[in-house]
Amino acid sequence: MLAGDRPLLRLDRGGLDAGPWDDAALAAARDALADAAGVLVADYGRGVTADPGVRDLLTDTARRVPVVWDPHPRGTDPVPGVALATPNLAEARAASGEPDGDWLPTASRAAAALRTGWRAESVAVTAGARGAVLQGAGGLAVVPARAATGGDPCGAGDRFAGAAALALAAGRTADEAVSDAVSAAGSFVGGGGAGAVRRDADGWHAPGLLPREGTPRSTRAAGSSPRASAGPELASADSSDGHRRSTRSAVGAHHQAGGTEADSSDGHPRSTRSAVGALRPNRPERDGDHALAVVEAARARGARVVATGGCFDLLHAGHARTLGAARELAGPDGVLVVCLNSDASVRRLKGPARPIVGQADRAELLTALACVDAVAVFDEDGPQTVLGHLRPDVWVKGGDYVPDDLPEAGLVRSWGGDVVAVPYHAGRSSTRLAAAAGVGAPDHHQEGTA
Repeated sequence: MLAGDRPLLRLDRGGLDAGPWDDAALAAARDALADAAGVLVADYGRGVTADPGVRDLLTDTARRVPVVWDPHPRGTDPVPGVALATPNLAEARAASGEPDGDWLPTASRAAAALRTGWRAESVAVTAGARGAVLQGAGGLAVVPARAATGGDPCGAGDRFAGAAALALAAGRTADEAVSDAVSAAGSFVGGGGAGAVRRDADGWHAPGLLPREGTPRSTRAAGSSPRASAGPELASADSSDGHRRSTRSAVGAHHQAGGTEADSSDGHPRSTRSAVGALRPNRPERDGDHALAVVEAARARGARVVATGGCFDLLHAGHARTLGAARELAGPDGVLVVCLNSDASVRRLKGPARPIVGQADRAELLTALACVDAVAVFDEDGPQTVLGHLRPDVWVKGGDYVPDDLPEAGLVRSWGGDVVAVPYHAGRSSTRLAAAAGVGAPDHHQEGTA
């Protein structure tokens, strides 16, 4: 029951499962699953998934096709071998015993613990307005979300799980499926919320369940450390009974809201909101000494230090997503330092026609963004030297990278840092922009968002 787009009341019918399934019921279920390309188990804690015969059937099914398990606090653990389990943050904390804390470390640890404990291939922990954290065989992926408005958010969590199941059944990887699910759930909210599912001669139809063609999606997570993906809309928040329910806003709302700054007790201005687009007066923050001072001040107040790096030639939306994800990882009290390839470094990496924008202007553009606290320019081909000085808690790299394959990954992990890869925003790259402008021929180096 809605008042405008606000849910007031939900009425449910049904009760606890009547008891063990008999042979006829199990045989019917087995026949129904025989030709399935994928299965969604939407556990609402009513007892069905506790039945031994049902669990045996689902365990066998999970060996053949992807099974997505949407758990409930009153339900049972997923059967071993599910392709994806989708608890929300409250459910994940309760199931893993993880104490409350900063959302990203909490969700990451809970996802890793549940993947091991449940023996699942992947676990996606949804975290309300912040998006989702995916733990798979290759490591962690952080999937931010954009704001979604216009409809009742109740049910978007179910849409998330359903879309993920369809994507996996269609052969998507787990992180592609989660990105698809994020997009579908956001479209669900933006499209007005719950609607009718109809059936005709062509089959079942649920408008908006799958994302439109061309929707950016992440690439497969790999490596043993977190990475972030700049996915689109969605995720879910906790209802009063702990079961997943989506929120209207999602990660990325800060881009629309704009960024503000506050002076910390040490006088160093820092972002209180992870706005990428907000500008601030230019400041001389483009040298390593200043960046080191920013880092030391952050550590003195116990804040997280995040660094990212690249050429950032011809700043574009892909860069914005990388910076936004990095800022989100820093948290409201943390700092973001950009390690910027010098002109000479860019020429060696990209060719003699690059960079198009000189290092002074590139650094000035970056420091004008509210999400960036400092820029350190380096001349080497890679950022290892400057990283050794900064020693960030998290190193974020934009592009279609596997964290373990990055040359600097071992260095960052040597002091306990995490390595995160933010997949590029499909179709956005400086090389393409340069080619479109008729300057700088496309090269064969991996461009990512640099």
